[in-house]
Amino acid sequence: MADAANFEGAVLMGISVSGLRCRSAVAVGSVGVVLLAGCGAGSMSSPPPTVNGQGPRPAEAIGSGAACPAQINQIADTESPATAETILALDFSGSFISTDQARSRIRSQTRALVEQSVERGQALRIMAFTRTASGAQSIVACPSLTARYNNVAARPRKIENLKRKATLAVDEALVAAINTRLAQRPEPGTSIVGGFLAIEQSASLVRPGTPRDAVMFSDGEGLDEDAAIDLSSFRTVSLYGVGASANGQMDTPAADAAAKGWVRWLTEHGAIHPKASTQAMF
Repeated sequence: MADAANFEGAVLMGISVSGLRCRSAVAVGSVGVVLLAGCGAGSMSSPPPTVNGQGPRPAEAIGSGAACPAQINQIADTESPATAETILALDFSGSFISTDQARSRIRSQTRALVEQSVERGQALRIMAFTRTASGAQSIVACPSLTARYNNVAARPRKIENLKRKATLAVDEALVAAINTRLAQRPEPGTSIVGGFLAIEQSASLVRPGTPRDAVMFSDGEGLDEDAAIDLSSFRTVSLYGVGASANGQMDTPAADAAAKGWVRWLTEHGAIHPKASTQAMF
Protein backbone atom coordinates (compact mmCIF):
# COMPACT_ATOMS: atom_id res chain seq x y z
CA MET A 1 0.00 0.00 0.00
CA ALA A 2 1.43 3.36 -0.98
CA ASP A 3 1.67 6.06 1.64
CA ALA A 4 -1.38 8.21 2.25
CA ALA A 5 -0.03 11.25 0.38
CA ASN A 6 0.56 9.25 -2.78
CA PHE A 7 -2.76 7.48 -2.36
CA GLU A 8 -4.80 10.65 -2.05
CA GLY A 9 -2.77 12.42 -4.71
CA ALA A 10 -3.51 9.65 -7.16
CA VAL A 11 -7.22 10.00 -6.55
CA LEU A 12 -7.10 13.78 -6.93
CA MET A 13 -5.16 13.54 -10.20
CA GLY A 14 -7.99 11.56 -11.73
CA ILE A 15 -6.36 8.16 -12.01
CA SER A 16 -9.66 6.73 -10.86
CA VAL A 17 -12.85 7.90 -12.51
CA SER A 18 -14.76 6.37 -9.62
CA GLY A 19 -12.58 8.05 -7.01
CA LEU A 20 -11.22 4.68 -5.95
CA ARG A 21 -10.13 2.14 -8.52
CA CYS A 22 -8.44 -1.15 -7.91
CA ARG A 23 -5.23 -1.53 -9.89
CA SER A 24 -2.17 -3.59 -9.15
CA ALA A 25 0.09 -0.59 -9.86
CA VAL A 26 -0.46 2.77 -11.49
CA ALA A 27 2.37 5.04 -12.55
CA VAL A 28 2.01 8.75 -11.89
CA GLY A 29 4.96 10.45 -13.53
CA SER A 30 7.87 8.61 -11.96
CA VAL A 31 5.94 7.53 -8.87
CA GLY A 32 4.32 4.08 -8.71
CA VAL A 33 1.08 4.05 -6.74
CA VAL A 34 -0.88 1.03 -5.61
CA LEU A 35 -4.60 1.76 -5.30
CA LEU A 36 -6.41 -0.70 -3.07
CA ALA A 37 -4.61 -3.68 -4.49
CA GLY A 38 -6.40 -5.99 -2.04
CA CYS A 39 -9.89 -5.75 -3.50
CA GLY A 40 -11.12 -8.88 -1.80
CA ALA A 41 -8.35 -11.43 -2.03
CA GLY A 42 -6.03 -9.98 -4.64
CA SER A 43 -5.41 -7.29 -7.21
CA MET A 44 -7.12 -7.27 -10.58
CA SER A 45 -4.96 -7.22 -13.71
CA SER A 46 -7.86 -7.21 -16.16
CA PRO A 47 -11.32 -5.65 -16.24
CA PRO A 48 -13.88 -7.52 -14.13
CA PRO A 49 -16.82 -9.24 -15.84
CA THR A 50 -19.09 -6.27 -15.16
CA VAL A 51 -16.86 -3.86 -17.06
CA ASN A 52 -17.27 -4.07 -20.81
CA GLY A 53 -16.99 -0.45 -21.79
CA GLN A 54 -20.44 0.39 -20.49
CA GLY A 55 -19.95 -0.08 -16.77
CA PRO A 56 -21.60 -2.60 -14.46
CA ARG A 57 -24.71 -4.40 -15.59
CA PRO A 58 -27.87 -3.26 -13.80
CA ALA A 59 -28.67 -5.30 -10.73
CA GLU A 60 -31.21 -8.01 -11.44
CA ALA A 61 -34.43 -8.41 -9.49
CA ILE A 62 -33.68 -5.72 -6.93
CA GLY A 63 -36.97 -5.27 -5.17
CA SER A 64 -38.18 -8.80 -5.82
CA GLY A 65 -37.56 -12.16 -4.23
CA ALA A 66 -37.11 -10.95 -0.65
CA ALA A 67 -39.97 -10.09 1.67
CA CYS A 68 -40.38 -9.01 5.25
CA PRO A 69 -40.19 -11.94 7.70
CA ALA A 70 -43.59 -13.14 8.90
CA GLN A 71 -42.60 -12.59 12.54
CA ILE A 72 -42.35 -8.88 11.77
CA ASN A 73 -45.47 -8.52 9.63
CA GLN A 74 -47.59 -10.10 12.35
CA ILE A 75 -46.92 -7.25 14.79
CA ALA A 76 -46.00 -4.30 12.54
CA ASP A 77 -48.45 -1.58 11.61
CA THR A 78 -48.55 -2.01 7.85
CA GLU A 79 -51.38 0.50 7.43
CA SER A 80 -49.57 3.60 8.69
CA PRO A 81 -47.19 5.23 6.19
CA ALA A 82 -43.52 4.81 7.04
CA THR A 83 -41.75 8.02 8.03
CA ALA A 84 -38.77 7.21 5.80
CA GLU A 85 -36.95 4.30 4.15
CA THR A 86 -33.41 3.11 4.70
CA ILE A 87 -31.70 1.01 2.04
CA LEU A 88 -28.73 -0.83 3.55
CA ALA A 89 -26.22 -2.39 1.14
CA LEU A 90 -23.84 -4.91 2.71
CA ASP A 91 -20.48 -5.75 1.17
CA PHE A 92 -20.42 -9.54 0.84
CA SER A 93 -16.92 -9.71 -0.62
CA GLY A 94 -14.35 -11.98 0.97
CA SER A 95 -12.41 -8.96 2.19
CA PHE A 96 -15.37 -7.88 4.33
CA ILE A 97 -17.02 -11.07 5.62
CA SER A 98 -14.31 -13.74 5.64
CA THR A 99 -13.64 -13.78 9.40
CA ASP A 100 -15.81 -14.44 12.44
CA GLN A 101 -14.93 -11.00 13.82
CA ALA A 102 -15.93 -9.28 10.58
CA ARG A 103 -19.25 -11.13 10.40
CA SER A 104 -19.99 -10.34 14.03
CA ARG A 105 -19.36 -6.66 13.32
CA ILE A 106 -21.73 -6.66 10.34
CA ARG A 107 -24.45 -8.44 12.31
CA SER A 108 -24.23 -6.11 15.31
CA GLN A 109 -24.34 -3.04 13.08
CA THR A 110 -27.33 -4.40 11.17
CA ARG A 111 -29.20 -5.20 14.39
CA ALA A 112 -28.64 -1.63 15.58
CA LEU A 113 -30.01 -0.27 12.31
CA VAL A 114 -33.10 -2.50 12.61
CA GLU A 115 -33.71 -1.17 16.13
CA GLN A 116 -33.33 2.40 14.90
CA SER A 117 -35.80 1.77 12.09
CA VAL A 118 -38.35 0.41 14.55
CA GLU A 119 -37.90 3.38 16.88
CA ARG A 120 -38.45 5.78 13.98
CA GLY A 121 -41.25 3.84 12.31
CA GLN A 122 -39.37 3.45 9.04
CA ALA A 123 -39.23 1.04 6.13
CA LEU A 124 -36.06 -1.01 5.69
CA ARG A 125 -34.50 -2.87 2.78
CA ILE A 126 -31.29 -4.83 3.33
CA MET A 127 -29.38 -6.05 0.28
CA ALA A 128 -26.04 -7.67 -0.39
CA PHE A 129 -23.64 -6.90 -3.22
CA THR A 130 -20.59 -8.83 -4.31
CA ARG A 131 -18.22 -9.01 -7.26
CA THR A 132 -20.80 -8.15 -9.90
CA ALA A 133 -23.55 -5.57 -9.94
CA SER A 134 -25.96 -8.17 -11.28
CA GLY A 135 -25.24 -10.29 -8.21
CA ALA A 136 -26.84 -7.79 -5.83
CA GLN A 137 -29.89 -9.16 -4.07
CA SER A 138 -32.32 -8.17 -1.35
CA ILE A 139 -32.18 -10.09 1.93
CA VAL A 140 -35.22 -8.52 3.58
CA ALA A 141 -37.62 -5.79 2.48
CA CYS A 142 -39.98 -4.44 5.15
CA PRO A 143 -42.37 -1.66 4.08
CA SER A 144 -43.09 -0.88 7.73
CA LEU A 145 -41.22 -1.32 11.00
CA THR A 146 -43.80 0.68 12.91
CA ALA A 147 -45.11 -1.08 15.99
CA ARG A 148 -48.86 -1.71 16.08
CA TYR A 149 -50.62 -0.72 19.31
CA ASN A 150 -54.16 0.03 20.48
CA ASN A 151 -53.46 2.74 23.02
CA VAL A 152 -50.65 5.16 23.75
CA ALA A 153 -49.86 3.53 27.08
CA ALA A 154 -49.01 0.27 25.31
CA ARG A 155 -46.76 1.91 22.72
CA PRO A 156 -43.37 1.60 24.53
CA ARG A 157 -43.94 -2.09 25.26
CA LYS A 158 -45.04 -2.79 21.67
CA ILE A 159 -42.00 -1.00 20.27
CA GLU A 160 -39.63 -3.04 22.44
CA ASN A 161 -41.39 -6.24 21.42
CA LEU A 162 -41.08 -5.38 17.73
CA LYS A 163 -37.44 -4.41 18.13
CA ARG A 164 -36.68 -7.76 19.75
CA LYS A 165 -38.52 -9.86 17.19
CA ALA A 166 -37.39 -7.80 14.20
CA THR A 167 -33.71 -7.96 15.11
CA LEU A 168 -33.91 -11.72 15.61
CA ALA A 169 -35.76 -12.31 12.32
CA VAL A 170 -33.47 -10.05 10.29
CA ASP A 171 -30.36 -11.53 11.89
CA GLU A 172 -31.56 -15.03 10.98
CA ALA A 173 -32.06 -13.98 7.37
CA LEU A 174 -28.68 -12.24 7.31
CA VAL A 175 -26.83 -15.25 8.70
CA ALA A 176 -28.46 -17.50 6.11
CA ALA A 177 -27.42 -15.11 3.34
CA ILE A 178 -23.84 -14.90 4.62
CA ASN A 179 -23.55 -18.70 4.90
CA THR A 180 -24.84 -19.09 1.35
CA ARG A 181 -22.30 -16.56 0.13
CA LEU A 182 -19.41 -18.23 1.94
CA ALA A 183 -20.37 -21.61 0.48
CA GLN A 184 -19.97 -20.12 -2.99
CA ARG A 185 -16.25 -19.51 -2.41
CA PRO A 186 -16.39 -15.90 -3.62
CA GLU A 187 -13.85 -14.77 -6.19
CA PRO A 188 -11.62 -11.78 -5.37
CA GLY A 189 -12.91 -8.31 -6.08
CA THR A 190 -15.79 -6.16 -4.98
CA SER A 191 -18.22 -4.11 -7.04
CA ILE A 192 -18.84 -1.19 -4.70
CA VAL A 193 -19.93 0.86 -7.69
CA GLY A 194 -22.40 -1.94 -8.44
CA GLY A 195 -23.58 -1.75 -4.85
CA PHE A 196 -24.45 1.91 -5.26
CA LEU A 197 -26.08 1.11 -8.60
CA ALA A 198 -28.23 -1.49 -6.84
CA ILE A 199 -29.19 1.10 -4.23
CA GLU A 200 -30.21 3.56 -6.93
CA GLN A 201 -32.29 0.94 -8.75
CA SER A 202 -33.92 -0.59 -5.67
CA ALA A 203 -37.71 -0.48 -5.74
CA SER A 204 -39.07 2.03 -3.26
CA LEU A 205 -40.92 0.59 -0.26
CA VAL A 206 -42.54 3.91 0.64
CA ARG A 207 -45.00 6.36 -0.83
CA PRO A 208 -43.78 8.99 -3.32
CA GLY A 209 -42.25 11.96 -1.54
CA THR A 210 -41.17 9.96 1.53
CA PRO A 211 -37.46 10.47 2.32
CA ARG A 212 -35.09 7.63 1.43
CA ASP A 213 -31.66 7.19 3.00
CA ALA A 214 -28.89 5.07 1.47
CA VAL A 215 -26.36 3.33 3.72
CA MET A 216 -23.49 1.02 2.79
CA PHE A 217 -21.23 -1.07 5.01
CA SER A 218 -17.98 -1.80 3.14
CA ASP A 219 -14.21 -1.65 3.53
CA GLY A 220 -14.12 0.68 0.52
CA GLU A 221 -11.91 -1.55 -1.64
CA GLY A 222 -13.56 -1.79 -5.05
CA LEU A 223 -13.06 -2.91 -8.61
CA ASP A 224 -12.05 -0.65 -11.47
CA GLU A 225 -15.36 0.28 -13.11
CA ASP A 226 -17.49 3.19 -14.24
CA ALA A 227 -21.25 3.56 -14.32
CA ALA A 228 -23.93 6.15 -14.88
CA ILE A 229 -25.31 6.42 -11.35
CA ASP A 230 -27.53 9.18 -9.96
CA LEU A 231 -27.93 9.24 -6.18
CA SER A 232 -29.58 12.66 -6.03
CA SER A 233 -32.99 11.27 -5.10
CA PHE A 234 -31.75 10.11 -1.69
CA ARG A 235 -31.96 12.35 1.36
CA THR A 236 -28.61 11.04 2.62
CA VAL A 237 -25.95 8.67 1.28
CA SER A 238 -23.46 7.19 3.75
CA LEU A 239 -20.62 4.69 3.60
CA TYR A 240 -19.31 3.20 6.84
CA GLY A 241 -16.39 0.92 7.66
CA VAL A 242 -13.88 2.20 5.10
CA GLY A 243 -10.56 0.47 5.71
CA ALA A 244 -12.06 -2.24 7.93
CA SER A 245 -10.92 -5.16 5.79
CA ALA A 246 -11.24 -8.64 7.22
CA ASN A 247 -7.83 -9.39 5.68
CA GLY A 248 -6.13 -6.64 7.65
CA GLN A 249 -7.03 -3.07 8.52
CA MET A 250 -5.75 -0.23 6.36
CA ASP A 251 -3.45 2.10 8.24
CA THR A 252 -5.15 5.27 9.41
CA PRO A 253 -3.78 7.70 6.78
CA ALA A 254 -4.68 5.35 3.92
CA ALA A 255 -8.17 4.71 5.30
CA ASP A 256 -8.79 8.43 5.75
CA ALA A 257 -7.63 9.10 2.18
CA ALA A 258 -9.88 6.33 0.89
CA ALA A 259 -12.88 7.81 2.72
CA LYS A 260 -12.19 11.23 1.22
CA GLY A 261 -11.98 9.64 -2.21
CA TRP A 262 -15.40 8.06 -1.79
CA VAL A 263 -16.90 11.37 -0.65
CA ARG A 264 -15.67 12.89 -3.91
CA TRP A 265 -17.07 9.98 -5.91
CA LEU A 266 -20.45 10.19 -4.20
CA THR A 267 -20.58 13.94 -4.77
CA GLU A 268 -19.81 13.43 -8.45
CA HIS A 269 -22.71 10.98 -8.65
CA GLY A 270 -25.33 13.28 -7.19
CA ALA A 271 -25.25 12.43 -3.49
CA ILE A 272 -26.34 15.33 -1.28
CA HIS A 273 -23.96 15.93 1.63
CA PRO A 274 -22.45 12.43 1.31
CA LYS A 275 -20.60 10.78 4.16
CA ALA A 276 -17.82 8.20 4.03
CA SER A 277 -16.39 7.15 7.37
CA THR A 278 -13.73 4.83 8.68
CA GLN A 279 -15.92 4.40 11.74
CA ALA A 280 -18.93 2.14 12.25
CA MET A 281 -22.43 3.59 11.96
CA PHE A 282 -23.27 2.77 15.59
